[in-house]
Amino acid sequence: MKMKLLPFMAAAVMSISSLSLSAAEDASTMDTDDSVKKSDRKTVFGLSELGLETTTYTFPVTYCPLNGNCYLRGSWSITIDQAFADNVLQTELQTLISNRFDKVIASDNDIAILTPTQDFNAQSADIGGFDFETGSKDDFNNAVLGYLNGKVAGSVREVLDKSKEVRYESMDDAARESFMNTQAKESGIPMHLLEKLMGSSYAFALYLPQIVGSITVSQVERTRPNGSKYIVYSSSLSAPLNTELYVYSFDYDKYKLYKVIDSKVKGFDVGSAIAKMISGSGGITTPSFPSNSDGVRVFHQVFKDSFKDSIIAIQNRLKEDRSFAISAPVSMVEGSTVYSNIGNQEDIRVDHPMYTYTTNMEGESVKGAWIKVRKPGNNCLLLPAGERTESEASIVRGDVEEFDLAVEVPYTGVFFGLEYENIGRSYTDNTVTTGDDQVDLGQLNLFSLYFNGDLGYILNKPFMSEVWMNLDLGVGSHGSDITGIDSGTAYQLAFGLTKRFDISNGIYIGAGADLSFIGASNTYQFNSTLSLQTSVISLRPEVSVGYQFSPFVEVNAGLGYDLPFSTSAAAYIDTDKQFDVDISANSGVSLMFSASYHVDFAGPFAKMTARPSKACNDLKKQ
Repeated sequence: MKMKLLPFMAAAVMSISSLSLSAAEDASTMDTDDSVKKSDRKTVFGLSELGLETTTYTFPVTYCPLNGNCYLRGSWSITIDQAFADNVLQTELQTLISNRFDKVIASDNDIAILTPTQDFNAQSADIGGFDFETGSKDDFNNAVLGYLNGKVAGSVREVLDKSKEVRYESMDDAARESFMNTQAKESGIPMHLLEKLMGSSYAFALYLPQIVGSITVSQVERTRPNGSKYIVYSSSLSAPLNTELYVYSFDYDKYKLYKVIDSKVKGFDVGSAIAKMISGSGGITTPSFPSNSDGVRVFHQVFKDSFKDSIIAIQNRLKEDRSFAISAPVSMVEGSTVYSNIGNQEDIRVDHPMYTYTTNMEGESVKGAWIKVRKPGNNCLLLPAGERTESEASIVRGDVEEFDLAVEVPYTGVFFGLEYENIGRSYTDNTVTTGDDQVDLGQLNLFSLYFNGDLGYILNKPFMSEVWMNLDLGVGSHGSDITGIDSGTAYQLAFGLTKRFDISNGIYIGAGADLSFIGASNTYQFNSTLSLQTSVISLRPEVSVGYQFSPFVEVNAGLGYDLPFSTSAAAYIDTDKQFDVDISANSGVSLMFSASYHVDFAGPFAKMTARPSKACNDLKKQ
């Protein structure tokens, strides 16, 4: 199986100085005045074929029958098609490489050049295709370097040498065009493509090592409306991808490996590990024992979801290198509002956090405040200069002055945390004929692991700014203060939305509500095999106050009021229901404390994450 040079992936670095107002204005009239050939914008060039260590994967299958122990039941062999992998890569292209760069997209038939104002094709160039058999990381790296230096660098280097000899930079427009036309004919590379390659500083290539995964098939009993039982098979596949980005730098002589950025979890980051596992898992339910083809269907969906999440992680880790982080000077400060000449053309998103830097007396760059973009500027380069707007940000902590440099922070908009929650829970006995009889089962004490996502950032919607969605999974104890019933265990599944309002110096307040499902089990003292099992669905309005230590760490405390609207209860022996218990949960006060930190992977929010630069792309289609 071979790789061809297909719609890509690659990037040139954008330096801090080239992201200034002047650089943006230099590129502002591209295509309308032919300055696309003279733009200071950096060019993206790279290989879009996904490098694969292998195309066949073997996943062990564990079977868990309804009544019996789980055991290993063979394995399934799943083969991935190169074309499928490349299509997934192309779908996620804009996530990794946004419209902040000009892009060269090559295929086996032609080469497309994408600029902020126009997409056009060049004639087939004599660069040739990139061929790679599946193999190791070293094999892939050597193949990419061989291609870049053997096919690309040589032609560009020769033209660069000639441009120095004739003082290309000092030529007028007519002389430059004549020179480039001559060089294009001699090199066999179309003129527009040659100009873009001369401005490219980096090339990217993506590689996917061996995928390790497993499949679990569980036999599940379900009940029809008429009360009869039937069996289904629930299959789950876990196969998170460890995608790697190879970055090559071009020093105007040859390409060298600059760095490798992988999507492995760093250290003991439990939150990122869980998030990555969520996006790398999927399932299917079948009426009979699933087949290998059922596994293939699940694998294809898991591959798409996990690949998208791995690209989100790689993109953010790439920005940890200041050379790849978008930045621009602060143009104006009005109270707590900061303005800067960046926006959707550079894929600045709603609630995008940024650090500001100032230069001290010794000429050193010193980190100052951190800010959040509330309204990204509409600065698409297709718009006339007079219609473009700047980004508006609010100061979260610190002080900002004009001409400070605002630099984007690597960010997914997703946090992982630990929460403690206490809920007062009592029940009304509905069997009492004269007056209500309250049954006090004491306190619910729950510890939850949760993900919290900023929907403004994730969806890139201004009206969702600082609207946070939480997904909680908790376990704990369900107390009992009455004779005959012991304290028991409880678990909670919760989903909620909270609107935050920044106050000052990292302090915020919030208001929202959770939709909560709490299941609990308490044992009867007179019969250790008999348990009272309750299920309560409630709405829990809540107010909270929080403190942000940085864009990456925060703590929160909240006060809520639990409003149950559905209660079911029954006595069980093991899993067999003995009789229903007619009680209703009462409302009660809840207290909450939590601490959370930013994670590299979007996890449960990966599918929701909007693609970048949509507004500017839509303008090009008009």
